[in-house]
Amino acid sequence: IYKNAVATFGASVGYEQIAPLRKFAKVYLWADNDEPGLKALRTEIKLLKDFTDIYIVPSVDVPKGDAADIDPDLISDHLDKALPYLKWKLNEKIHQG
Repeated sequence: IYKNAVATFGASVGYEQIAPLRKFAKVYLWADNDEPGLKALRTEIKLLKDFTDIYIVPSVDVPKGDAADIDPDLISDHLDKALPYLKWKLNEKIHQG
């Protein structure tokens, strides 16, 4: 459905999986809506933030909240809601207290 789309295939994300994404001007990250997914997201951000513009897609309102669990016809709508990394980070800090 989408060109230039990849999946890391698990929460154990490493340099080898992320390095190819550094060549893109903009990367959208859509983590699984659980603790391992959020941990992987933080690792992905750490490995990418100095090389590309990062946008974080918020979790979705479905039972598990993962990208794989939503209607494929709605993916574009969710990508449109992505936040630039720094705005996402500020929102995270506000919600953490």
